[in-house]
Amino acid sequence: MNRKDKGTSGSSRTKMKMSTKGGSGTTGARSIKERPKTSSRANSRANTHSPKKVKKSGGMLSYVIVTLITFGAIVSDITGPFQGWLRPKKSIEAPKEEPKEEVKKAPVKKEKPKPVKEEIKKEEVKPKEVFQATINDNLTAEEVEEADEEKLKNARYEEIYTELKAKVKKPPLNKRVQIRMKDGRKLYCYVTKVGTSSLDLEKIEPYNGKMSVSASKLSDQSKEMFFGDQFAKIKARKIVAAEERQGYFKKDPATESGFFDPTIEETPERLVHAVKEVGDWLNFQARRGSGSAVVRLGAKKKDSARILYVYLGRPFFSQSVKEKTQWLEAVRQFWVLRCKSNSLATEENAHVCLVLDGRNLIVGGTKEEDSKKIWLKKTRR
Repeated sequence: MNRKDKGTSGSSRTKMKMSTKGGSGTTGARSIKERPKTSSRANSRANTHSPKKVKKSGGMLSYVIVTLITFGAIVSDITGPFQGWLRPKKSIEAPKEEPKEEVKKAPVKKEKPKPVKEEIKKEEVKPKEVFQATINDNLTAEEVEEADEEKLKNARYEEIYTELKAKVKKPPLNKRVQIRMKDGRKLYCYVTKVGTSSLDLEKIEPYNGKMSVSASKLSDQSKEMFFGDQFAKIKARKIVAAEERQGYFKKDPATESGFFDPTIEETPERLVHAVKEVGDWLNFQARRGSGSAVVRLGAKKKDSARILYVYLGRPFFSQSVKEKTQWLEAVRQFWVLRCKSNSLATEENAHVCLVLDGRNLIVGGTKEEDSKKIWLKKTRR
């Protein structure tokens, strides 16, 4: 115990000397080394110095790891597949703004073509709108007398009646003749008197009788023999009625040659476009206030000729001859222009035919022998 106390006191003394003396560090180190190591002192040193070393090594390691992670993140942002992932949001929003601007501009681009299309349509119509026929002040159309049905029938009746009347002979009076009846009977007798509608007969065989016979009971042969003039008239009327039923008097002088055919038929496909162009032009003329009596349009081929058929209503005939003539000439010139532009026919082969709609009667047009000349009918039916 005493030794221990001495040892401890000795060590404490050396400590005091080291602390009080302002000597060098070597003397202090030696004194420490020379000190005996006890278990309690070793334990106290381990407890006091080991935690400090652990703290210093852990902090350095975490600092290094954070530095490496930061450096790797910066490098991956600069290069590699994840380039730019640490950049600000401006780079992401920028492409969104560009398409927005394009989307806004897109409807503006779509709206612009609309007026362009309208302008194109106007330009297409302009040639038709601008077209004006070169009509001379002294332009005249040959006026043709209309073939009136009643006039044709009367003319035909007079023709037949004249032919039959020329064959009429004087009735045989007071001579033995054969009278034929409608029922087939035959009478041998003498004709003493011819009335307006009857015959007086005498010496009728075989009984030598007398009688008066109505003209209506006689056969045509007997009527022709004794009532020649009346018979010619009746027969002429019957012939005219039969020809009327056959449609003979509905024929128009302008169609007798067969060149123009006013019957409504389907327009050949090759001529459809040209006919539509004429229709558009006529509609434009009507909108300008000139009016139009056109009911329908059509076209036909006749050998090398291309004929435009214009079907008209009654208002057409209320115009003056000058107005009808100028209108017809304008239609003719425009049809010629359409035939040339569509490679259909030359001016010599481009014809126009005006038809009264509903009755299919030709009332004007170009002449068959000369397409540059036009004609109209004087009157209307």
